[in-house]
Amino acid sequence: ASTLAPLPTGRGGMGTGLFINGEIYVIGGETPVSGGPLNGVYTNVDIYNIASNAWRSGPALPRGMHGIYPVFDGSTIYIVAGGVNVGASTSNITMAMQVAGDNPPTTSTTTTTSSSLPAALSCAGRCGNYDGNKQCQCDSGCVGYKDCCKDIDAICYATTTKAAVTTTTTTTT
Repeated sequence: ASTLAPLPTGRGGMGTGLFINGEIYVIGGETPVSGGPLNGVYTNVDIYNIASNAWRSGPALPRGMHGIYPVFDGSTIYIVAGGVNVGASTSNITMAMQVAGDNPPTTSTTTTTSSSLPAALSCAGRCGNYDGNKQCQCDSGCVGYKDCCKDIDAICYATTTKAAVTTTTTTTT
């Protein structure tokens, strides 16, 4: 019996892995331990090649996600919603990763959503910034302080990303 290579970064909550062209894609995930990723949620895309028993890194997600169920349509991996903070959390984020051949596209598109909240309660124009004069915050620390604006995910992280993933095919004769 042979030993399988371990996942490079141990974590839970990845959701369903995908099997594409002889490789297994493990996307996102979470861990509540200190020293882990921002908000306890991973941006990792790890790809395991069964024939070579080796892992490689794919393009990182633009936003950490866990509890996802990615879908592959033959050329693109789609990720819709999922948790953005460790534990119970939700989002309305949609991401797409192109799985391409030798000359994959490398463009990324970010879409922003407008907010109907008053300026003091919205992240519109404030993503990544702390403002002590506002009632809620839009920086990475707001999760720990539990003072994030309600629209932080829709305004600051609503993205559709096309990231190139090159697949390799190994033929054994």
